[in-house]
Amino acid sequence: MTKNEYFETKGLKIEKAIKRQAEKRLEFSQRNYMTLISITQGALFAFLLGLIANSVDPALISAINCRMIIRFLICACLIIHIWNEYQIATSLYKWVPGLIDIIIPFTLASIQAMLQALTFSTFPSLSDGPVFIHMVTALSLVGWLSYWNLYFRINKNRQANSFTFKNAVKEKEFILPYVVVCVFSILIISILNDYFKWDKAFYIEIYILVILISLMLLREGLNYTFQKNKMVIS
Repeated sequence: MTKNEYFETKGLKIEKAIKRQAEKRLEFSQRNYMTLISITQGALFAFLLGLIANSVDPALISAINCRMIIRFLICACLIIHIWNEYQIATSLYKWVPGLIDIIIPFTLASIQAMLQALTFSTFPSLSDGPVFIHMVTALSLVGWLSYWNLYFRINKNRQANSFTFKNAVKEKEFILPYVVVCVFSILIISILNDYFKWDKAFYIEIYILVILISLMLLREGLNYTFQKNKMVIS
């Protein structure tokens, strides 16, 4: 081996070692980020269970109605869907979480907590009014921002996501347009309900639940397609 070949080989080894070290740090960052999501959504689940336990009181159980059940299902689906989306994102894609990545989960969790409190509220002005729908509208807008931010991060770190980048392209083609339609449909219906005083909040909440379930099914369908076509590591 010549002197040049020796230094070239040594340089490649050092480069590979630096790359492995950077990947380990990135994986550590991703794990910490997912831990943050798990803690916030776990706390919300505990809060929801606590509200249910309080409603079992004989003095309050008579106040439970179909609307509370629909709202409970919305809150439960939100916890499942948000955690699942972040779990898939941190498993498939690599990026260094920035300030927006930290703000979004806390904003989502804050709105979710308010939705849960409204679900079992005994104040008619809160439980019967359109406040719940307004909060869902705000959450859906933040949710749309989180999807946009994710795809922006993936595209910015295309080299680190070279293996799974085609997954992100497929997701962007299917999920993002659907989310945009859902978000703006909820927003428009909410505005029309307030402006024309339709008082159809209960039916709008059913529509929101249907959207959530359909979005969860869309995600499951995409996951199945990726695994079937071997687009992800199983």
